[in-house]
Amino acid sequence: MSVFSWETTHYPTLAAYKVALLPFKKPAWIKGLTIHHSAIPTRAQWHGRSTMEATKNYYIRKGWSAGPHLFLAELTPDKLNNGIWAGTPLATTGIHAGTCNSSHIGIEVVGAYDREPWPHEVAELVYTTCVTLMRWAKLTPAQVQGHRECLNNKTCPGRAVDMNVVRNELRRRLAV
Repeated sequence: MSVFSWETTHYPTLAAYKVALLPFKKPAWIKGLTIHHSAIPTRAQWHGRSTMEATKNYYIRKGWSAGPHLFLAELTPDKLNNGIWAGTPLATTGIHAGTCNSSHIGIEVVGAYDREPWPHEVAELVYTTCVTLMRWAKLTPAQVQGHRECLNNKTCPGRAVDMNVVRNELRRRLAV
């Protein structure tokens, strides 16, 4: 059995994530971002570290050698389990979206978004995290895809998430 590549790390704020990310040299394999929704766990089922460990064990049972890179959780007023949760290290290609695995950072947005769009606080965390990663890795909005754009048998990152709107918002924020 291969070694599973995973290091559960919690960054409660974008500023904390930037401190860890910015000195890290971008690996050559990174050519884009793929946005997902977790579907399960839902926002109500998310419990931070324990959910990350359960997710890790789920991927191991599937026989995977890694999983997505980041999980974005903006859920509770107490902020205890909110923020950016890292799973697969950025030095390693992840397993999350078929053809995009070998070239894209996998970003799981905690929640199910087939029926409702990202709430404002979730959208804000997604956009600010993506812009940070895009500036760091020198990526353009055209290099950001939804899971369904990598595997067309999926609805991920949710039917209520329009990836053209996402790319336009990223374009707008990068211009500032």
